[in-house]
Amino acid sequence: MKLRVTCTPRGLVPIYEEDYEAKKKLKIGEDYVADIKLERNTKFLGKYMTFMKVSFSCLPESVQDEYFGGKWENWRNELELVSGSYEPVFSFVTKKIEHRHKSIAFGNMSEEEFQDLYERVKNYAWSIIGKYVSVEMFEQRLIDF
Repeated sequence: MKLRVTCTPRGLVPIYEEDYEAKKKLKIGEDYVADIKLERNTKFLGKYMTFMKVSFSCLPESVQDEYFGGKWENWRNELELVSGSYEPVFSFVTKKIEHRHKSIAFGNMSEEEFQDLYERVKNYAWSIIGKYVSVEMFEQRLIDF
């Protein structure tokens, strides 16, 4: 069972409704072992994903389709690769070592690593989308998103 909790002066308190429901299943007086880790910032992850989707939408449709198959996830993967967030993996198809982007899952990347990745990705993305939109237009799309 995994619970997301906040530390308060009264103890650990479940954050979300599903965490509260899971905690209710624990028996009072029983002993449990907990693995406590600092939670990554879920709002920052949301900001990252929004940036990816909005920046992708700033590309002309022809570029979206031709280079990224019309999928913002492909845009995200490529930006992460060129930003240095990859690991070498052997491909049975090409019989070569290829670069695959590292997982940004909470268990696979620390908050500090993720913030560094965000800055590198943002800078590289701007070098591309800046050809198609102004800062003001991009900010308006973020607001409208």
